[in-house]
Amino acid sequence: MSHQPFEDWILGEEGLQEGERQALAGHLAECAECARLSQSLSAVERTLTQSEALAPAPGFGARFALRLEGQRARAGRQQAWLAFGLAGAGACVAAVPPALRLMGDWTSPASMFVQLLIRAYDAWIALQVAGDFVRMAWNSLPDVVSPAGALAFAAACLGLGVIWITTLYRFAFRRVTEGA
Repeated sequence: MSHQPFEDWILGEEGLQEGERQALAGHLAECAECARLSQSLSAVERTLTQSEALAPAPGFGARFALRLEGQRARAGRQQAWLAFGLAGAGACVAAVPPALRLMGDWTSPASMFVQLLIRAYDAWIALQVAGDFVRMAWNSLPDVVSPAGALAFAAACLGLGVIWITTLYRFAFRRVTEGA
């Protein structure tokens, strides 16, 4: 025997038309399975309406807020450690090619010392060249840019620096909040 649409009508929450109500009553008189379903649903609805609503235990809100704060703090620490780990891994990956290059040149401790001295001297010369370039650019700046333009550029750089540091601070050190 087909139980449709009678099961839908029994379990449905919307009201039935008069013809549907009569058809359902006739079907419930003939079908024991649908009658049991209807009686079970009525018993459940009675139990739910007659039951007393339970309140949470005293202090539940404070305990929940404390636990939630702990979870947020833990999430913030995990995020910081993840960023730190990824930065460290990136630094290690970036250091591998120069390390392999240096290790290939070392055949003895004396050659290692000489190579390190050569690299240090190269770095010293590079820093002197960079310093000379910056001094030359700084000295020729008044010829190219007006003092007001240089001041505006310096202010823009300072503003971008402040925005950058503020953004880093907010994302690295602020507490993790819901919806943020």
